[in-house]
Amino acid sequence: MAKPSTAARPQGAPMSRWTTGWINNPVQRYFNGSGSQSTPTPTPAAGNAFGRGGLGLGKGKAMKRHRRVLKDNIHGITKSDIRRLARRGGVKRISADVYEETRLALRARLEKLLKEMTAVVEVCGRKTVCVSDVIFVLKRLGSPIYGFGEANRR
Repeated sequence: MAKPSTAARPQGAPMSRWTTGWINNPVQRYFNGSGSQSTPTPTPAAGNAFGRGGLGLGKGKAMKRHRRVLKDNIHGITKSDIRRLARRGGVKRISADVYEETRLALRARLEKLLKEMTAVVEVCGRKTVCVSDVIFVLKRLGSPIYGFGEANRR
């Protein structure tokens, strides 16, 4: 299929010479193009036609463009957060080593709870952790939380 001339159409010239056989839409041009193939197969070069955003993005097997760096998120529990919890517990003065020890204790407790919760969810055949799962695990580990009624799991 020949591409039309890039020269401007003279005034009064027939329109067909400049538009015959040329499809403006690139997707239609790709699928209606050569006619030699019975089923056109998309190529990596035709990334614009399918909206994938290039080879490095999306759920494909290609390498991601930006990889998230995992960091130690336990330091998101700040010194002031620990101080606030201690004040609620009636503590007046706090030693400097307490902050790191509190973070370590919190991490150990969370790991234990999350491990139990994932086991409960997997046994139930679900992928979502419900409030009732948290209540059940806390009661099972010996520190029940009050105010949520009976734990009714589905």
